[in-house]
Order: sequence, then C-alpha cells, then structure tokens
Amino acid sequence: MDKGSLQKQIDSLRYQLRVEKVPLSKTLQELKRYIQENEQADPLIHPPDKKNNPWAEKGKCTVI
Repeated sequence: MDKGSLQKQIDSLRYQLRVEKVPLSKTLQELKRYIQENEQADPLIHPPDKKNNPWAEKGKCTVI
C-alpha cells in the first residue's frame, strides 16, 4: 500500500470516530413517530382523488 491510500484510510477512520452513535432503540422510536405523524399526507398510502390528478390518463389506448 502506498502512502496516499493509507492516509485516505486513516482520514476515513477518523471521520467514522467523529460520527455520533445513537442507540437503535431510540432511532426506531423516532422513525415510528415520524411515520405516524406523516402517514395522512403520504400519497402512496392515501392516493389523491383521480379527478384532481393532472397526470392521470384521460382515455384508453387504441390501435389504429
């Protein structure tokens, strides 16, 4: 290994040491709370009315 690649590895390890570690139990609670708060506004769970959707197909595809 050359000096440049070793320096990159050292810098990467130093960066990883500075990253704040959060317990998984706390992270999961926050994720669950976020999902519950934003569930009503999620268009994948509650799709918008088709009448108000400008991208909805207006008709069927026909072959001439």
